[in-house]
Amino acid sequence: MDPRLEHLERLRQWRGTKERNVDVSRAFRDFARDQTRIAKALGSVSETFESIVPIVIANECTLVGLRGGVLTVETRSASCQFALDRFLRSGGEAKLRTASEATGQRVNSVRVVCHHD
Repeated sequence: MDPRLEHLERLRQWRGTKERNVDVSRAFRDFARDQTRIAKALGSVSETFESIVPIVIANECTLVGLRGGVLTVETRSASCQFALDRFLRSGGEAKLRTASEATGQRVNSVRVVCHHD
């Protein structure tokens, strides 16, 4: 075989696309690590949130994270977002702030986002 053709064949092997690893165990491991991190970050704030916010609103909310004193809450609908916003503005945020300070995790403000399916 011609040396130039052999060289081209070696280049194809070296530069060719590699087989991708389609194993999902890494994705599950990363997901579990992220969930553990979020659970540590939220700590007792989730219990405080559920005890202060009315049960009708709290059932429609998911605590997404706590970073830099900002608690991010995701709601399932715009109406729930509005109800939570009204509750927080009518003194609920201040109650949440003082109750979270008592548990050792500080919540300065609450960020409400709506998740539409």
